Amino acid sequence: MGVFCHYINKEYIFSAREVVKDIKGAFRSMLTTATWMGSAREEALRKVDNMLMLVGYPDLLKNETSLEEYHSSLPKMNEQTHFENMMALSRWHSLRSLARLRKPVVRDGWARGPVETNAFYSTLQNSIIIPVAVLQPPIFRREPLTALNYGALGVVIGHEITHGFDNSGRERDHEGNLHEWWTAETDAEYASRSRCFADQYEAFDVSQILSPYERDGAEVKSPGLLRGDALVSVRLGECAAESSGRGWKFLGVCVSPVGVGGSSWVCESPVGVAWKFVDV
Repeated sequence: MGVFCHYINKEYIFSAREVVKDIKGAFRSMLTTATWMGSAREEALRKVDNMLMLVGYPDLLKNETSLEEYHSSLPKMNEQTHFENMMALSRWHSLRSLARLRKPVVRDGWARGPVETNAFYSTLQNSIIIPVAVLQPPIFRREPLTALNYGALGVVIGHEITHGFDNSGRERDHEGNLHEWWTAETDAEYASRSRCFADQYEAFDVSQILSPYERDGAEVKSPGLLRGDALVSVRLGECAAESSGRGWKFLGVCVSPVGVGGSSWVCESPVGVAWKFVDV
């Protein structure tokens, strides 16, 4: 895997980091106006300031010695026994994870690989991972019209940043430690402001999106988003992150040294849940 990093244009990574920095700055700027958070806002600002942005690939891939050490205990593969190979790899990964038990968290470690076409927020590390595999069209381009990058990659970044402050991110502080830093008032405000997502989903009639032969004539309602189970809690956080991601991308363009002309819509949801018209 270490070979591929030699074929990556370093300016490509640098440009992506600039977008990440601007979106993070936009999020922080909007956070300063979130008066509804009360005293919890100070910890929220501390958390976003301490949030690591891991973009491209880990430095490990550029160090042959470290790579050899990393793979030194990798089990031998046999082309005739695929199942056994997968079991051996699973065992290897599990033992590596167990070896980190009760050790300090390496905050700049990559919990996911650079060739995954996805993006991630780590609650344990308070970090965002943007793998190099994501930095390709239609998400990211190397061209003069940078607004396209803020529009596409900006949504991804804004989404992941927001996970640090949703109903799951609230459980960990700026260093990723378990710490309930929201006040009871902040909790109540969040529940009230996120209610719109639950109301929208609860109003959906699933039969409207089913093909005719799948309908039985009866209404099929969505279960909503405010039940207490874990899956529904996750979906509420995802809805909030999706809404916010679309807003931060525009403000990221506004604070960018490149910028674009005209005006942009900016969403404060969930850190504000209001729409503003921002002149660039």
